[in-house]
Formats: sequence, C-alpha cells, structure tokens
Amino acid sequence: MECLSPESRSKAWEELNEKTDSVTKNCRILRNLLQNEKDLVCPSNDDFLLRFLRARKHNPEKAFKLLKQYYTMRRNHMELFKELCPLALKPVLEKRLQYVIPIRDKEGRQIFVFRAGVWDAYSVSLDDIFRANYLYLEEMIASEETQVNGIIAIVDFAGLGWSHVRSFTPRQAQRVISLVQDCFPARFKEFHFVHQPYVFQCVFAIVKPLLSEKIRNRIHFHGMDTSELLEKVGKQHLPTYLGGDAEEDDGFLNQLYSRNEYYKQMCELGYGSSPF
Repeated sequence: MECLSPESRSKAWEELNEKTDSVTKNCRILRNLLQNEKDLVCPSNDDFLLRFLRARKHNPEKAFKLLKQYYTMRRNHMELFKELCPLALKPVLEKRLQYVIPIRDKEGRQIFVFRAGVWDAYSVSLDDIFRANYLYLEEMIASEETQVNGIIAIVDFAGLGWSHVRSFTPRQAQRVISLVQDCFPARFKEFHFVHQPYVFQCVFAIVKPLLSEKIRNRIHFHGMDTSELLEKVGKQHLPTYLGGDAEEDDGFLNQLYSRNEYYKQMCELGYGSSPF
C-alpha cells in the first residue's frame, strides 16, 4: 500500500473520517457486506475497498452502495467494459486527447486534461473516448494520494463543432454524469471548461438537468479567457497551450500500459458468473 504524505494523512483524518483504527474496521465491515452480495465477484483486499470508503468518507454502507453501482454500470454497459485494457485501446490513447499533468497542485490534487475539440468524431467513436477517459480515471484513483486529495478535470473545447455535437446523445450524457456522480470512487473537486464555442451550449443543455447541485457548483466556465484558470490552478500545473508551463509527459500513459494485465483481470469481474 502506498504511504500517504503527512499532509494527506491529516486531510484523510479531518475530511474523510479516517481515524487510526477505522481503516481495518471499515474494510472488514465492507468485506462482510460484500459476502452477502452473492452474484458480485470483485477484489476484497483493503487496497481496493479503501478507495470506495474514502470516496464516501468511511461510511461502509454508503461505500457498499457505491461499489455496487460501480459494477452495475459495468453490467449495464457491457459493450464498453469488455476488453477495457490499455493495449486494446492503444490507437485511441496514442491520439493524446487526454493526459495527466505530472505535478500535483498545491492541495495534492491530480489534474486531468481532456482536449474535447481535438477529437476526430469521424475516426474515433464517443464510446472509445469514454473508455479511454475511464481508464485514465481508474489509473489515477489507484493512487492513495488521489483518493484522498481528489481530481481536477480541465476540458478544453477549442475546435468543438457540429460533428462532435451530433455524436453526443442524451443516453451518452446520462452515462458520463452517472459515472461522475454515482458510480466512481473518486473525489471530483473541480471542473474547468475553457474555450467553449457557441455549439457547447447545445451539449451542456443536455447535461445540465442531470447534474446534482454539488457538481454544478464545482463547474467553472472560462470561455476564451484563461487568466482565471491560470489563477485558480497555477501556471506550473497547466499545459503550455493554455498558457502554463507544464509539458506533456508520457510517464502516466506508460504507467497505464505497464498495468495492462491488471485491467484485463478487472474485465473478468463483476455481477454474474460470466458478466462479460
């Protein structure tokens, strides 16, 4: 298990109710709840369970609900999670539409960048975009530092056009929102939207009614002016094309590729004896 920094250990104590004796106890409670879920096959080690407990501030019952929703999504969208591993998605990942900034921000949060407007809607399906983004989130949340401190997501819409909007359906919107709000063990702390063109309003009109107030309050719209984004996130934590100093780095993607076997094994787990 990764060792948390002293700052993150303090934050886990204060914000997530992670007391000295709570980890082992709450993992045991969650493990016992899972034993009664006869059709669900999933890892039961502390490392895996802890990410769900932290996402629900060490409430075992809420963590259990989240874990079930995590696998229910996989069951309900089998076409997306079948063979969901890095090497199978290499042609999509190599387009570098998404990446993780190498340096965490001052609060220890990991920064995920998605270049929505660079996506070629004619050569890459929105399903594969979802799959690639999902893999990045899975790899980010494997870090205990990220479990505790959370994620900042920056979406750059420069270049977004009608070809992208036509590909985005209410069903796909529901899937993305469900992932963020109900089905994934991550603390999404901030969402920054930048370079939104007029057609973005059409996409957001589909998404907005599905958002909880909590998530809605964490979205920041920057338009064509990146000055506030630079101020909020920090120049050293933004890519150069957004006015920052952070260079694109292949380290995170290579780390993802190196864990291909782990993700292949995860594809074999879920509800039912043969979910995929």
